[in-house]
Amino acid sequence: MNRFVQALMILLALWATPGLAQSSELVVEDLRLWARNVSPEEQQAAIKLFHEGNTLSRNGLFSKAVENYQQALRHWDHPAVHYNLAVTLQSLDRPLELHEHLTAALRYEGMPLDEGKRTRARQLKQLVEQQLARLEIRCDVPGATVTMGTETVCNGSAHFTRWVLPGEYTFTPVKDGYSTEWNTRRRSLRRGESVSVNLHLYTDDELKMSDRWLPRWVPWAVLGGSAAIAASGGWLYTQAHDRHRRFDRAIRECGGCVPASETTSLRVRGDQMQRGATGAYIASGAAVITGLVLLYANQEQTRYVTADVHERQLNIAPLLGEQKGAVMTLHY
Repeated sequence: MNRFVQALMILLALWATPGLAQSSELVVEDLRLWARNVSPEEQQAAIKLFHEGNTLSRNGLFSKAVENYQQALRHWDHPAVHYNLAVTLQSLDRPLELHEHLTAALRYEGMPLDEGKRTRARQLKQLVEQQLARLEIRCDVPGATVTMGTETVCNGSAHFTRWVLPGEYTFTPVKDGYSTEWNTRRRSLRRGESVSVNLHLYTDDELKMSDRWLPRWVPWAVLGGSAAIAASGGWLYTQAHDRHRRFDRAIRECGGCVPASETTSLRVRGDQMQRGATGAYIASGAAVITGLVLLYANQEQTRYVTADVHERQLNIAPLLGEQKGAVMTLHY
């Protein structure tokens, strides 16, 4: 037994609730709203099936009882029949049908049910709604049909609310001349969740996005860095050349003597700077190559995105239209 049925049974066990609706709540009449345009013969046929359903339900034959109540409703759409059908459905784990018939039983403010049954129906309806998901669908797509799974939910413009079982649902708009590649959307609905789904139409151009792998400034920053590295290499080379020149001059002036430590340090420092300059030139060349590769790889790319991504990125609502190549999305 799943949690839905367990919750219902626990709640029902806590109540001293009234049972099935009885004969006094389903009699031949012609003045009440639920009896208008229903002939006495149809009412009598419904009452007979209603009593048989009550007997079957009390004996635990719930599936058979449901069939009787459904046949009774074909003769007479009466709140008491809906109520008894809902009470019976509690044992069959069919929450959507249970909610449907509880709603129908309360259609005329709960009449002609007695107060106890009206209270029970309202409380049970609230409990069932906590186990279902409420889905509001808005369609404004001229000439298109929108399916939810295998069921058609919109054919053109529509706005309605329905209760559904928790789970993942797929919405697919279908229209001649339009691809469904970007249209299909999936939405996961949880118990007790209320979700509004708005269907909008977008053109291919509106779903065309231009972007780059990296921010535009990155390759230019690498090239700029290569120039700075080359400049530092040039400075090191100049300093190395100056120290070598001073070292050579000091050797000539002393006539080829053994140079003092100060003079030797000029040669050592100059060699170090020359190696630094060479490394800087190599690094600068590598940075230039990297920058050029990044410039090429970072060219603006055009791609198509799904319409929900388009909504999140741009936060706009394009006008509906009949443009060729348009696609649809769900707007949550």
